[in-house]
Amino acid sequence: MNEVYVIRRPPTDFLTYDLVHELVRHYKTPCEAYYIWTDQPEYFYNFCQYRGFTKPVVAIAVKDLLDNQYQFNWWHHSRQPGCDALITLVNNHPDQQFVLFTSFENLELEIDHPRIHIIPFGGDIVNQHTAYNNVAPVLEKTLNGQQHVLCLNRMDRDHRVVMLSYLYGLDIDQYCYTTFLGLQLLTHEKLSSIRHFLDRIPWEFDQHHNSQRETLFAGYQRMINDSTLYQSDHDIYGLSANDNRSNFDSNLKPYYQRSLVEIVNETTFDTPAFMLTEKTLHSFYGCVFPIIVSGTGAVKHLKDLGFDMFDDIVDHRYDSIRNPFDRLFAAVDLNKELLTNSQQTKIAWDRCRHRFVANISVAQNIYSWYVNRTKTKWENFCRNEL
Repeated sequence: MNEVYVIRRPPTDFLTYDLVHELVRHYKTPCEAYYIWTDQPEYFYNFCQYRGFTKPVVAIAVKDLLDNQYQFNWWHHSRQPGCDALITLVNNHPDQQFVLFTSFENLELEIDHPRIHIIPFGGDIVNQHTAYNNVAPVLEKTLNGQQHVLCLNRMDRDHRVVMLSYLYGLDIDQYCYTTFLGLQLLTHEKLSSIRHFLDRIPWEFDQHHNSQRETLFAGYQRMINDSTLYQSDHDIYGLSANDNRSNFDSNLKPYYQRSLVEIVNETTFDTPAFMLTEKTLHSFYGCVFPIIVSGTGAVKHLKDLGFDMFDDIVDHRYDSIRNPFDRLFAAVDLNKELLTNSQQTKIAWDRCRHRFVANISVAQNIYSWYVNRTKTKWENFCRNEL
């Protein structure tokens, strides 16, 4: 019976961890299998650089991100650094076939290798799957004036800085509850060195971005000087590591009770592949109209899962746009009325209340969808290898 060697494992992942164990242990061909959580990327890169293999099939389950240590740039890179490390690993072992279990959707856009068989097993959206099944949805709303849009930004990521700058530049921030931990973690010296948008963001403007460029510059200045923005608590978990379900109940529900729309600034955005996390799941339990700021095709993927994405209310045409600037701008520009007219948005929300309820049922059943897809792809690999 094949065993899975655990290098690092997140404390809240049971579904994908147990699933990999189940599939690998019953695989008839001798197989080496490894499970790696990339929260501390040096473990992952050391594995890719130094690990040797003896069996004909190697299964590697990579939980979480593939660019934690190095920054991906859409204008200059075709794949994430972690993908380069995996490809190098495989090329250094020409006698093995590799199965890559991944948290990413569409990873084949970054890895196209004849000996790497990609099997997505769901991102962090599937963590704590049993705990989320008894979350009470936020179906009672109490608006505070014109504020009705939620935009949560915990860690410092480029697309979150761009989104906040754009919202501030358009004066849409007055309709939003915004949080951002990123600036709070910077030293005074570091903050002084990124006083201008271009000091902070390595994205590249095209000629057709001239008007948005000035909007971003002005919005960035407003954003970094807004003392009311720094609301996010660095220690959201307390003694319970990565307990996002408890964080939803303890810290986030009050925001959702006052919100009708959420700009979901996901963890991944500009990479060709994307990973969905609890941030997206929370928008469904929070019962808000979702604007998903993630990778190209993320909204389509959520529709494939069965979610009602409120296409008659939210304009999701941004979902197919590849240029990160254009996709982010479109997510806001196509939905300005929804973001700025709280009265009309509340009327639409009341009309859709039953649809938010229906989405909770979908959220509670996404786990079987991911498990079945993973098993099907694994079975296809086994048939082709035998």
